[in-house]
Amino acid sequence: MFFSDCSFCLAASGQSASAAENTTANTTSNQVSNQTEASGTTAFVWDENAPEIKAESAIVMEASTGAILYEKDPDKILYPASLTKIMTCLLALENCSLTDVVTFSSDAVKKTEGSSAGIKIGEKLTLKDCLYGLMLASANEIAYAIAEHVGGTYDAFVQMMNDKAASLGCTHTHFSNPHGLFDENHTTTAHDLALISQAALKNTEFRKIVSTKYYVIPKTEMTNETRYISNHQEMLTGYKFPKYKYDGCIGGKTGYTDLAGYNLATFVDRNGMELISIVLRSDSPYAAKNQYTDSISLLDYCFSRFQISKLSDYRQTLDSSEYGIFSAFNNVFDEGSSELQISGSGNIVLPQGVSFSDVTQTLTPLKQPSALNSDGTAADTESGNTASDTSGSADAAAYVVGSISYTYQGHVLGSSDIIFTPPSQDSLLVSGAKEPVIEETSTVQNILAGHSHLWLIILIAVLVCLLIAGLILYYIKIFLPRRRRLSYRADHYAKRRRRAQSHWDQNRFNRWK
Repeated sequence: MFFSDCSFCLAASGQSASAAENTTANTTSNQVSNQTEASGTTAFVWDENAPEIKAESAIVMEASTGAILYEKDPDKILYPASLTKIMTCLLALENCSLTDVVTFSSDAVKKTEGSSAGIKIGEKLTLKDCLYGLMLASANEIAYAIAEHVGGTYDAFVQMMNDKAASLGCTHTHFSNPHGLFDENHTTTAHDLALISQAALKNTEFRKIVSTKYYVIPKTEMTNETRYISNHQEMLTGYKFPKYKYDGCIGGKTGYTDLAGYNLATFVDRNGMELISIVLRSDSPYAAKNQYTDSISLLDYCFSRFQISKLSDYRQTLDSSEYGIFSAFNNVFDEGSSELQISGSGNIVLPQGVSFSDVTQTLTPLKQPSALNSDGTAADTESGNTASDTSGSADAAAYVVGSISYTYQGHVLGSSDIIFTPPSQDSLLVSGAKEPVIEETSTVQNILAGHSHLWLIILIAVLVCLLIAGLILYYIKIFLPRRRRLSYRADHYAKRRRRAQSHWDQNRFNRWK
């Protein structure tokens, strides 16, 4: 099935895709609001009793939904220090194999300082060993060597970092190096780091690395001893400061330079809700460890005030008479009668005391519907990560044609895809629908595809027309000329008979006389 201009058709309401886009920009026209105005309960106040923290900037994001549960100056531009290495690790995992051999150049060893794993010039490690050294020991020479290996050149890798950040929606990030050592042009924000961490946590190998408490780098040709490294994230290990060990912590990353201050990324999975905490510039004396106390306060606050649910737990339908966008369906999202369904894989974060009926839902059709991948996810056609357009895949059994976002008091709590499953690959009409759901610009052959009886009718009509035309030509070209010739001959013979008769009669008369 192919989509005209890859646009979602509002055929039932007679609106074009561009009109739909303008309509959805108006929140009130496309919202399915079931908010209870008088529920008899105390209204939830979003930032009520939020903890006071020392960090200049902080954010807590729920990883599966992207919901922001807490923020303090999340877009303030600051120095990330070694939190940079989250991006370095992600790019290495996405572009190389763990079995790759990384050779350490002179630049990698001599042009870095600070945290180090003691790697020598010319030494060779597998990429797997490098990534554990990067994320656990925070080794700067390893970050440099990874950049040269993955990017081909150091500068090319830095460009890859910035391109990836842009593709993830980071709007205030500019990387200048792969390790986070101070550079006045090497800046980011808490919000952008949360987006990078969210993407990284989708990578199984990344999760395994950051959750590892200690690792052994084996002997090499140049080093005849094993290197033992431990994770610096105290909320995971509690090695030096047991009081900061946090229940459910699955990893994170520490970061510090004199100008960046103390930064900390923490990933926690508890009761099915996975939170990403980013605190930046928690300046304090070393013993105070404000980055840990800030993170613990924020995580405790968010876990106590929010809970996560599966969207599949809530039956969602929509009276199509109120919303022309889907008026081709008798009951949108009804499991028994509609080809439009809400993806069952999504989650929603609900504040304590807030029910699903209190949440505002906003429908947004996609400009470019995309085929559903085999793993149930939409083909990535809008982020810029996919080189080819998969929206027209004829093999797809279903298509993502829109999304629903869930908000409360203006805060996004989650979102889910709207899935269209056609009854058959040949048909462009939904069974029982009043109008086509997908509009397609097609040739006559495509329009008639699946209607072979029309070809039989057309063939018979053509044959009848040819027969009639042949009879007319026969009458004009053959029958009429022949008739004229026969008539001419008959007239000619009649004249001869008359002359002969007249001559005979004259001779007979002469004899009689």
